[in-house]
Amino acid sequence: MDLTQRSLHWVEGSDSIAPPVLPTTGTVAFVLAGATAPTDRVGNVGTLNSASLTADFTALQITTALNISINGATWVATGQGPIGAQAGVADHQFSGVINGGFISSLSGVPAPNGNFSGFFTNPGGAPGSVPAGAGMSYTLHDPQGIYLNDGAFSIDGVAVFRKP
Repeated sequence: MDLTQRSLHWVEGSDSIAPPVLPTTGTVAFVLAGATAPTDRVGNVGTLNSASLTADFTALQITTALNISINGATWVATGQGPIGAQAGVADHQFSGVINGGFISSLSGVPAPNGNFSGFFTNPGGAPGSVPAGAGMSYTLHDPQGIYLNDGAFSIDGVAVFRKP
């Protein structure tokens, strides 16, 4: 793959003998610990201004919110999705859909759409305790394909989170 005008984003966790055993109840708001600089598909590099990740282990649901500045615009995106088997993935993984928010320079344009996916890392304590962290990748799209009329219709990046 020619990466001249693109970037490759990935996140991985440490290898372990077994995946983490997640809590069966409770909600945890993870704290942003780091991220790659978001990029669009024509080579512009942006800034991840903020990101949140909240896991509801009782309902097996994940929510995220991203705020990205890139190429003169601010993208605010929100999404949600299932954890584990409900998402068709391993119990310590998740995936979801971005379907809320706005793009600052485009009034009247529908919210960005896209997807995210990720995994929880091993807990710092006994099985079933709060995971030590999570890794997440995301892709956002301008649903009307008119983002500043320059072909930069998609943004990619990864973020890592730690338990509070």
